[in-house]
Amino acid sequence: MIVRSTEVDTLITHLFTGRPARSIRNHFVEKYLESGTKPLTWPLQGISADDIYSESRKQNLADPYPLLAGQGSRLLKRGQNAKDIINEIVSSANSIISSSVIMNTLPISDSKEN
Repeated sequence: MIVRSTEVDTLITHLFTGRPARSIRNHFVEKYLESGTKPLTWPLQGISADDIYSESRKQNLADPYPLLAGQGSRLLKRGQNAKDIINEIVSSANSIISSSVIMNTLPISDSKEN
């Protein structure tokens, strides 16, 4: 479900914890939105729903488990594990830093004449 999601499949909701968090829309989220029910405040919301989340986790169900995900879920690739994702982020960061260092060593002409 997470791998197939894009940034338009997420929303910010207080549903899971009582605090704002970006979550992937699932059946549980949709039914909650339809109900118009307001969640409890933090930490009561998370505590009150913990048994539901625990059972979902035990049964490996994506619904009603909170599928918290940022706007970058589109960047995930099937079969990537956490280590692969972190390595990709570090590699990208190193490339950006390296190119910034190269750019900063180039002479910059000053257009102002004294």
